[in-house]
Amino acid sequence: MATAQPHVRAHPRSRRASHVGRYAALLAYLAAAGLVFLLVSPAYRDRVPSGAAPAAALPLPARPAHLPAFIPSWAWKLNAWHATKGSERGRRPHGAPHPLPAWYWTWHAWRMKAQRDATH
Repeated sequence: MATAQPHVRAHPRSRRASHVGRYAALLAYLAAAGLVFLLVSPAYRDRVPSGAAPAAALPLPARPAHLPAFIPSWAWKLNAWHATKGSERGRRPHGAPHPLPAWYWTWHAWRMKAQRDATH
C-alpha cells in the first residue's frame, strides 16, 4: 500500500520489533568484550616490567608524622609543577599560598622519594 509521503511506512513496525536488532547487536558486543577480557586478563596479571620488582613488594617510605591528614588540591598541583623541569614548567599553579606552609616541603620531599624508589 503506497502513501503520499515516501518516508512513512504503510505498516509501521511494532516498537518491540524495531529494537530487536539493537538488542542483538548490544548482546554480541558485550559477549565479545567479555571474551576479550577473559583471554587478555591472565596475561596482564603476571606482567612485570623487565628487571623491576612488583609494586606490592616495594615498601613505601614512612609518611612524616606532622603532615596534615588532608592534603589540599593546590599542594598536588604545585607538587607536579615542582617535579617538572624548569624549562617546561609554565606558570605557577593558581591558588597556592605565598609563602608555602612549612609542611609542604617535607611532604614534597617524601613524595619525590617515593616516586624515585618506585622507578629505580
